[in-house]
Amino acid sequence: MSEELDLTRVLSQGIASDFVSEAFALEHQIWVFKVDEKGAHIARSKKTPEDILYRLQQVMGYEKSILLYWADAHELSERLLAEYAGRAHFLMPLNEVSEAYNAVDVLDELLKEALQKNASDIHFEPKVQWVNVRYRIDGVMRCAHVIECEAWSALLVRLKVLSDMDVTEQRLPQDGRFQWQRSFTQLDCRVSVMPVASGESAVVRLLRMRQQQLSIEHLNLTDDLADQLRALAQLSSGLILMCGPTGSGKTTTLCALIQSMDVEERVIATLEDPIEYDLEGVRQTSINEALGFGFYEGVRALLRQDLDVLLIGEIRDEKTAAAAIRAAMTGHLVVATVHADSARQVWLRLLDLGLTERMLSEALVGVLNQRLLRVLNELGEYQGRAPLLEWVSLESIQKPSTLLDQAKTWVANGKTSLEEVKRVLGG
Repeated sequence: MSEELDLTRVLSQGIASDFVSEAFALEHQIWVFKVDEKGAHIARSKKTPEDILYRLQQVMGYEKSILLYWADAHELSERLLAEYAGRAHFLMPLNEVSEAYNAVDVLDELLKEALQKNASDIHFEPKVQWVNVRYRIDGVMRCAHVIECEAWSALLVRLKVLSDMDVTEQRLPQDGRFQWQRSFTQLDCRVSVMPVASGESAVVRLLRMRQQQLSIEHLNLTDDLADQLRALAQLSSGLILMCGPTGSGKTTTLCALIQSMDVEERVIATLEDPIEYDLEGVRQTSINEALGFGFYEGVRALLRQDLDVLLIGEIRDEKTAAAAIRAAMTGHLVVATVHADSARQVWLRLLDLGLTERMLSEALVGVLNQRLLRVLNELGEYQGRAPLLEWVSLESIQKPSTLLDQAKTWVANGKTSLEEVKRVLGG
């Protein structure tokens, strides 16, 4: 009897096409995901013919054992799309509703599925004859579905209506947002539509309103880094900055830092875009650029609220940078993010925004630099991500980053793979 297999925990060896053709794999819904001393390990679903073992032996001419595993049909289809990426010539409707082009139901199904898979983004990529749907999961793009162009036309209209975009505009980029809620889960969906050669592409960024309480302990950092964060949480003034690319876990780490502070004895407020975590005892405010209420306006207003600690979601412009540094120099502890790849680049970015080296030397405590790397389980398969974090004090801000050295230690200890390090850090 075949074992049950969770394909989300399976790391592909990229060998499927060496044993069976794309047409055979797609027709019979089988995936050769591993070959070792035991034989060829092959996933199948309920859609797979009952005599598949005989057919495989005929097609593969394989002399060793063939080990079959039961897998979820949808997960198997997704892995097949990823394995034979760019060569799929079939339509895989999400379910029966997509055949009827019910845009409301199709979008709901996609959002529910993306939520279940813990995806951060949904990409819709139109081709001449179909539209690829891909999810970004743990920082990696995963093929999910191929839908017909007619279904995409209806779905695109639905996205534009929800996001308050001009439905008739097809020549210019558009941005918008909407909220989606099912049961106890709420998503803030950021939508970007872009004209491309085959129509209009779209990306939906999924931001979750998270209710769980965070702590530094939940970040799974080294003892030294955890102690450093606890020390930062005790500071009464100064500017603490955090950098890293989009999706590198900056918000989670900073919210854990804020949540570790004494909310009974301090007044703590945040300016976010949007609010992702419900922080107990903290005054949280979401900015609204459409109404003229951005980070700068929020900082000015909150500094009249007798604050001790202020979290600024992002320093984007000269006014916000100036307001943040003034607050840090006048007895407040300010924590903020800056889009940059290293502590040194943060320093240069702030100089570009009009701050002086003297201001930074007086107010800046240091920079947290973070990435998220997929980690390996005992079977050598990827299972979630963990933060790779470095603390760079003001005195060390011009020195090279230590992230790559830390990552190499992870590889040596079997915590992640060299390929993952190269993917994230390029080293």
